[in-house]
Amino acid sequence: MSDFDYGTLGTAEQRRDYYREQGYVVVPSLLSRRDCSAVIDAFRCEVKPFEGHIYRQASANPEKHKWTPAGTMLNSILNPVAVNPRQFPRFRDLVTRMLASDALFGAASELYDEAAGLVQSMYFEGNPATWAHQDCYYLDSTREGDLMGAWLALEDIDP
Repeated sequence: MSDFDYGTLGTAEQRRDYYREQGYVVVPSLLSRRDCSAVIDAFRCEVKPFEGHIYRQASANPEKHKWTPAGTMLNSILNPVAVNPRQFPRFRDLVTRMLASDALFGAASELYDEAAGLVQSMYFEGNPATWAHQDCYYLDSTREGDLMGAWLALEDIDP
């Protein structure tokens, strides 16, 4: 982690230049704390107690929850925007609104200077200890290497 002050990336041009040079950029406070807390609350109320099957990111198959000893869900959800709206109405609605927000699409679009689109989404509660990898080996764009991943931290995370 560098000593770079992310707060100095005040303009779209600065963020785009930094992204092109470093391959990533941090955009602090892109999402409101209130919205992030609402998604976490809906996850805890609707998804965690669910005992059925949900499509999972690692296998792309429907599976029941797998738990860590600390009680966090280990197998992440594949495409939370597509979970059953009858079983998870609030969670699905909040995640969809967050992932389709003008703030997120605007931030992504300015890095490529063109419109962005959503290809896939995932929801992680715990760390599945994924091996080091490049996402382009699993999913990429029609222009090879142009797929951008966005990690949205819904809670404060130490670097």
